Amino acid sequence: MEWQQAIESEDRLLKTFALTLPETFMIADLRNATNGAGFAYGKFTKTSTAIRHKTELIWAIEKPLKRSFMARLFGK
Repeated sequence: MEWQQAIESEDRLLKTFALTLPETFMIADLRNATNGAGFAYGKFTKTSTAIRHKTELIWAIEKPLKRSFMARLFGK
């Protein structure tokens, strides 16, 4: 879920975790997931930061910055 959605959640633990992060993060809440479930990591880059909650199965992954075509072309 998006950061904004997490901070508006009625789930106190999820909201508290999200408030410790910048708005550039997405949240993956796997606390109630079935065995073998996960989240799509493919749209994130190798340089994206991933943070796990200390005790719960909640992850935060930083969204990659959108760079212009010229920046990607010239590596800036």
